Amino acid sequence: MMKRDENAKIFQVKVGFFGAKAVGKTAIIKRFFEGVFEETYNPTQTVNMHYYTPEMCDIKLQLVIYDFPGDIAFRKVRIDFLEKNKMNINVVVVDAADSYSYFALTDILSELELTNQIGHGFLFFVLNKIDIDNIIISRNTMSALARTVEKYYGIPPTPLIETSAKTGENIELLFNTIVQYAFMKLKTSSISRTQT
Repeated sequence: MMKRDENAKIFQVKVGFFGAKAVGKTAIIKRFFEGVFEETYNPTQTVNMHYYTPEMCDIKLQLVIYDFPGDIAFRKVRIDFLEKNKMNINVVVVDAADSYSYFALTDILSELELTNQIGHGFLFFVLNKIDIDNIIISRNTMSALARTVEKYYGIPPTPLIETSAKTGENIELLFNTIVQYAFMKLKTSSISRTQT
């Protein structure tokens, strides 16, 4: 087994979580990091950062996870931030029980295009809250959208992962997939490195 060089530099991969308000972006992140789900909704008011260093044997990889506020009132905050910071992976979350969160994708993708995020980084779609009974947005609907987005922007196949922050379903899968794509990004482009 290869040993990690303790003096090696850390490769940072920036991961942005986007979506309309109340889709569960923060809940997904909180479920992954803390293993808990809070029933009370507290809207994100600023860009929150989290750090995750997966256990690797041959490289030091650090995910810098940005939780963006989803309310339309924070559009300028998102754009100003994204104009100065390029994401390596863009995770767009949709609420399976809220049609507004689906139609809001047009604005979200527009913001990502405006700030040159699409094409620079991988794009993910996450269909959250699949634990509820009254599902409005189906996997088939999201899959069709993903294929349309891929064709329109000329980007690689877009992962679609169904999750439940409440039950924890597929949360681990989501972050494991993000780590896999982070390694792909390391192989295809230069990623910022920081000294340990």
